[in-house]
Amino acid sequence: MIRATPSPIITGGFRMSIFYLRCRSVTCAQRAVKLLEKYGIPGIVVKLPQKLSDEGCGYSIRVSGQWLEQAKQALADAGFEIKSIYGIDKNGDYREVRL
Repeated sequence: MIRATPSPIITGGFRMSIFYLRCRSVTCAQRAVKLLEKYGIPGIVVKLPQKLSDEGCGYSIRVSGQWLEQAKQALADAGFEIKSIYGIDKNGDYREVRL
């Protein structure tokens, strides 16, 4: 079973604890969440704010920072394409995180 890391991700000087993995479609996001459930990784399908979804699908998988690396690895191993990843900084602003 995949285990969680104990602390939030610190990236680009921002401490982020919630991440949004943008998918190519709502169907892809739904299937990805089902896959993550099989690995015991909690995630839900959510709609991204309009300003983040200007190029195509606005659906993503919301995961806690403690599960980010495990979620990315599980999805990559299963062939899911993640378009981009966003975190929320301490001011509540969305920041893109490098894949």
